[in-house]
Formats: sequence, C-alpha cells, structure tokens
Amino acid sequence: MIDNRFLEISIATQVCAIPLLSVREVISIPEITALPNMPAFFEGMMNLRGKILGVVDLRKRIFGKKPAANGETREVIVVVETERGEMGVIVDAVNRVLNIEPSDVVAAPVRESDPVSKYIDGVIKKSDELVLLLNMPKLLDVGTTALKSAA
Repeated sequence: MIDNRFLEISIATQVCAIPLLSVREVISIPEITALPNMPAFFEGMMNLRGKILGVVDLRKRIFGKKPAANGETREVIVVVETERGEMGVIVDAVNRVLNIEPSDVVAAPVRESDPVSKYIDGVIKKSDELVLLLNMPKLLDVGTTALKSAA
C-alpha cells in the first residue's frame, strides 16, 4: 500500500511537501556546530538526544542563499530519515499534513535536462495552490551542488 500523506512545509515563499513517512519529528532549532569545507547549505551538526545529525538549510539549498525573513516564519528543524540515516532540515514553517490522491500529482513543468528536475518529484495541485513535491534524498546529498548554482 502506498502512503499518500505528505508534510507541507514553507521554504521562503515556496510551499513544498515531503513524504510523511520519512519525517521522524519536528523540533526547535538547537545549537548547531559548523564544519569546515562544507557547502554553504550544510549548516553543520546537532546533538539530538545523544545522536549526532547533519543539518541542511533547505532555504539555502533551494535558493542558494537564505532568503530574507518575513514576519511569519517559525523556523524549525524537520528530522527526516534517509538512506544514510536521520538528518535535520531547516524550514521556515511546518504547515499541515496533506492527504493526496495520485491524480493530484502532476509532472513538474521542467525539462529533464534542467538541473532542478532531479530535486522535484512532481507538483501537487490542491485547490488554487501548487505544492512542490521534493525529492529529499537528492536534496540532502551534500556532495551535489546547490539548486541555485545548478540552475
């Protein structure tokens, strides 16, 4: 059975979604220890109850820099499970859980040759809004370049 539930998050002005089954928890931003010679979007490491996790700022990852804050941001870390273990991602807000019908998901309007295409699995059509369905394993691959610099 396929789970059609997604966590809707805000990253700057963009509304995105990640598979709910990959989400372990949502926490306040703790102290983060920076690491040298890492991409700008990799914030560093955090200690989560004795477990050391890497932290990626999705705002920097997607836009190439941290967008200016608006008054409505409630920065949090979403802890997600990846093939390499758990990782924390900084987002501006967690909005809600979406229950999506397969017919609500369409292909992203980008060419396969566009660098951004590998980070987006599709677009969710909900009423009058469009929500980007993110490919978290590829976004969290610290060895690849940021979307902004690749676009």
